[in-house]
Amino acid sequence: MSTTGQKGRMLRRAAVAACAVLAATFTGTTTGVGTAAEPRPDVVYLIAAAPLDGAVVRGGAEVNGRVYPRSIVQRVGPADPVNQVEYHLGRHWKSFLATVGLRDDSPTGGTVSFEVSLDGTPVHRTELTVGQSRDIVVDTGGAFRMKLTVTGPGRQGGINYGAWGDARLTTS
Repeated sequence: MSTTGQKGRMLRRAAVAACAVLAATFTGTTTGVGTAAEPRPDVVYLIAAAPLDGAVVRGGAEVNGRVYPRSIVQRVGPADPVNQVEYHLGRHWKSFLATVGLRDDSPTGGTVSFEVSLDGTPVHRTELTVGQSRDIVVDTGGAFRMKLTVTGPGRQGGINYGAWGDARLTTS
């Protein structure tokens, strides 16, 4: 067989594969984490998920004296007292779990509120001060989008870091 024939077959295979990827992308088969062709895990930590909108710091966070290695953190301060980040759920996930609180390097007296909204409707709200934490579990069954909002004290406060410790989505 000639080298030219092999190259042609390889190029055709690559083109077919590229078309299949584009077809999956534009036919709405994405799930927010992976695509329909990829197996979906039972648990996804938000540290590994790309938000649709907004910015977070990903990594470890110490909250109330405990380290949460797979956390997302939202910064709020006098110039930006509200920080929102949104994730695509694709109606696949059943629960959102996290330990929320201010990162331990937030200023003394810092207070923030944590809010979870599903498809534009607030479903959970918690207000905490530095040195406090709370485990939250939110039923996300059937939700298409999830927005996480951290709201700080406004002009009176310094820079506060709202942490979603080990924030994760599960199918159970």
